[in-house]
Amino acid sequence: MIKAILATLALVAAPLAAAPAFAHDYVIGELKIDHPWARPTATNRQPGAGFFAIENSGETDQRLIEVRPEGFAEGIEIHAIVEEDGIFRMRNMADGLVIPAGETVALEPGGMHLMMFGLAEPLVEGATPSVTLVFEDLGEIEVALTVEVPQMVEPEMDHDH
Repeated sequence: MIKAILATLALVAAPLAAAPAFAHDYVIGELKIDHPWARPTATNRQPGAGFFAIENSGETDQRLIEVRPEGFAEGIEIHAIVEEDGIFRMRNMADGLVIPAGETVALEPGGMHLMMFGLAEPLVEGATPSVTLVFEDLGEIEVALTVEVPQMVEPEMDHDH
């Protein structure tokens, strides 16, 4: 009897084990916000960083004009990495982020990202602080940033000699 129950549980749980642990996305108009997440921080004095992809399946460009923290930080800026005189620097995208029609824009480590200032407490793995994304034409949507440790990607190796 116990073996039968365990076998049934294994069959039910197997598809769940194959699903991504933090797969979540949001839709507003013809935009899909895919897998919003943030890195853990050691203290609340260090700024947090948030990431996601925005897919625009529409025929009109859209603009993300503001990101508001929902009680966990004093402010959030959309940052880009720009090269100036051979030095890479972060710059606030004060005019917002354009998501071209038919394209996907990724906020990711080493590139564009959300910079969260004045954290009320450290961002700890598993937490889900909320932010409100404000779009110029589509309005607002609240999304949860799952705090998770970034996944390391193995570099591709060419083993042909």
